[in-house]
Amino acid sequence: MKLAKLLTEISYQPNHWRKDYAECFDFINGEQFTAEQIEKAEKLNLNLRQFNLIRAPINSLTGSEVKTRVDYLLKARSEESYNGTMALNAELNRAEKTISLSDKISKSFYSAAVGGCGFIRIGENTEVGSRYHAEQIPTENFYWDMTRDGELFDNTRWCVVRTNLSVDEAIAMYPKQKADIEAQKNTDAGSISFSNGTAFSFDTGMFDNTFRTQVFNEIDDIITIHEVFYKKKKRVEIFTSKDGTQHLVSSIDKQLAQNLRLSKKTAWKTDIEIWRTVYLGYMQIEDKKADQPHNFFPIVPIFNELSNKWNAPIGIVKHAIDPQKQYNEHRLEMQKIMRNKQIVFEQDSIVGLSNFEIINEINRADSALEIKQGKKFPMIKREFQDLSRFAELIRLDQQNIRECTGLTKSFTGEADGLSGKAIASNAELAGSSVISLFDAKDKMRTRIGEILLSHIIADMGDDEVDIETEADKKISFNQKMDGGVLNPIAEIKYDIQLASIKTSAGFKQLQADRLTSLANNSREPTMQAVLQLLALELEDLPNKKEVLPILHKKLGLDGLGEDKDAAEQRAANEAEAAKQQEMIAQQQMELATADKEADIAVKNADAQLKLAQAQKALAEAQQPQEQPQVEQPSKQDEEVNNAFNEYVKQAEASQAI
Repeated sequence: MKLAKLLTEISYQPNHWRKDYAECFDFINGEQFTAEQIEKAEKLNLNLRQFNLIRAPINSLTGSEVKTRVDYLLKARSEESYNGTMALNAELNRAEKTISLSDKISKSFYSAAVGGCGFIRIGENTEVGSRYHAEQIPTENFYWDMTRDGELFDNTRWCVVRTNLSVDEAIAMYPKQKADIEAQKNTDAGSISFSNGTAFSFDTGMFDNTFRTQVFNEIDDIITIHEVFYKKKKRVEIFTSKDGTQHLVSSIDKQLAQNLRLSKKTAWKTDIEIWRTVYLGYMQIEDKKADQPHNFFPIVPIFNELSNKWNAPIGIVKHAIDPQKQYNEHRLEMQKIMRNKQIVFEQDSIVGLSNFEIINEINRADSALEIKQGKKFPMIKREFQDLSRFAELIRLDQQNIRECTGLTKSFTGEADGLSGKAIASNAELAGSSVISLFDAKDKMRTRIGEILLSHIIADMGDDEVDIETEADKKISFNQKMDGGVLNPIAEIKYDIQLASIKTSAGFKQLQADRLTSLANNSREPTMQAVLQLLALELEDLPNKKEVLPILHKKLGLDGLGEDKDAAEQRAANEAEAAKQQEMIAQQQMELATADKEADIAVKNADAQLKLAQAQKALAEAQQPQEQPQVEQPSKQDEEVNNAFNEYVKQAEASQAI
């Protein structure tokens, strides 16, 4: 009864979003007119021309996704993992291109933009061709546990892929179950027994018709296959070694377990496993652990917007359907006014024609009417006031559709009155929806990369393998050496992410428009100046780099709007200039100090010279005048002369300086 329980839970989930999903694709494909509008057009003989205002913005959005598409980038966590990470990065991107993953993601992105969701299945290939495969799962054949949160099925309990096959196709695919397939086809009872000894009952009220139709349709001779992926909890025993590494009990031998048991206590944790069950009609033909080296579902979703407690998806087109309906209706009314006209004339004003004949004659291109003398010429009147009113409504409808897609001049609400507020509200919703869509796409791509890389690493296992990097460098993994294994693939530590890219021109324009609107609505002059400068930074204008510094200086906002490299360069230049100024000031101070010291030395030498001269004069005055003979100089005189000569030398040296 597992299948009955699962289908019961599915039936209680809201499926109205699938109808909305289909309606969104009808509108994007041009199927927009209702049965009432088609009947009105036929009755009035109007031409139902389609003016699809939704498709172009959505095509622009999906074209932007293709233009800004990036590759995977693995970043090594340590220097030892660098070469191995580069090799894995090259292998991952080669596998992505081999299975045309980017194209399939783009299709899923388009599906999410239009209807709200898309699903990619990733795994190993069971057929001839590439080792791995990626495919887009049809939304109408996919079900998931909508009661749980989680944009990437993180908290989801189960998901189901449903496939409808004819009885002949089912027998060809599962020849061993031929008897059971035919038994399900031919039975009219409320229960059925299978060759493997199991039995199934569907006679419990609601299953009499609903359940039987879900798994088998006798009229169309169709049998349904349900492939169910579900999470199963498993309690596992963990050993932690002295170096901090953890080991599962099942992965270590008894001796190692005994040694670890003596040194470390065992720990228990609850692990999650992904299991796969297959139902062929009512019969369960498989139930085992999914053959995949990770704990993620192999189906990865991309949601544009999740709403209400059921997490039902909503696409961008959903916001624009009502304005497109109004646009179509208003165009029909305009055509009706242009098609119909009123003819005003006096009774018996036309010679020899009845009223009916007059109307037919006026409608002719080569009409020639004879008017009685004194009578007014017939006039044709149209409802021109209503025509201009509908023309204005059509203009508002066109603007509303543009704003609802969130791609052109959003967030302003330029129209008057309530219509402007409605447009602004829709623009806010759609603008945030566009941003969340790109964010969800990046999360999906990262998860797909993790799943694909886990398959690549699992396939390598413990085998020796060589991988070429993008730089044509060969890296060897799992080399068997005497001392053990060199460069094991399982020990590479890395982080997976998407390569960063520049913001697209359309998104920059959206930001610039919103900043301009905020600046115009602000009453604070400084805030206006700042917002206008930020908006100018986002514009692709000539000579912008020359104009911005002038505006910054004029407004006293130096440094605003510089990019990181320019700001760092400017700071480095300012630091270098300050250092040069400091060196010049230091040199000037040293020169000034030297000048002062030289001046002091000169003055000291001059004073010493004058002192020596005075001492010499005093000595000469003390000598007796009456002695004509020349006496030998005394010891005191010799010291005075030596001091005098020394002072003269110092004075001359100071003057030379």
